[in-house]
Amino acid sequence: MDEKNILREVKIRPIRKEEFSLWKELMNKYHYLGYKRMPGKNTHYVATLRDRWVALLGWDSAALKCKVRDEFIGWDKKKRLEGCKSTFKGRAFAI
Repeated sequence: MDEKNILREVKIRPIRKEEFSLWKELMNKYHYLGYKRMPGKNTHYVATLRDRWVALLGWDSAALKCKVRDEFIGWDKKKRLEGCKSTFKGRAFAI
């Protein structure tokens, strides 16, 4: 398979509960900062190529308050509390 088409085989999925220890171990080994517990709500994904893990991804919840962001978006207190429920920020990536 040529290099242009190999990316079509990459699949990204949430990790399963039983895979979390492996995810942490690999993040600790391959991320330049190692594994750090992510505060708040978070989610963990893995990218696979032919069933082999090739990348790790992690997101955690957005900061509850960020004056510059809130003013830019136009969030008042009520909108901020609602918006933060569905806003995540990239936290850790390792390829």
